[in-house]
Amino acid sequence: MIEELAACDVDDVVPVSEGFRVTMRVLGGMTTHVMKTPSAKDVFEYRRGFVRVLDLPFGRQEMTVNIAAVAAFYERLAVSSEGYAGDPPVVPVIHQAVAVRAAIDALDMAFAEDRDTTFPPATPASQ
Repeated sequence: MIEELAACDVDDVVPVSEGFRVTMRVLGGMTTHVMKTPSAKDVFEYRRGFVRVLDLPFGRQEMTVNIAAVAAFYERLAVSSEGYAGDPPVVPVIHQAVAVRAAIDALDMAFAEDRDTTFPPATPASQ
């Protein structure tokens, strides 16, 4: 039952004047999150604080996810959300994490596309 409540799939991420509009399918309907564009510093700090990995003996690792970092980052970026009950709407932290990840991925893709158009691939030198 928890897996069903937590399930959400990103349908679309669209650039808007505020930043990004993330549309997701969740149990019971569709939701929309409008998020500000994060700064590079914000993304770096979020990535650093979101997951901690410890190397353990015998080639094992322990991964700890910091849900508080997700909630704080979402709160800083969220402009609005629709499709949730309550006033203000209550957005489950798992949905917050997916919306944040979608916005960061869209930002990364926009930078990659911009880089590719600004710096075309080098052509081999003629001999």
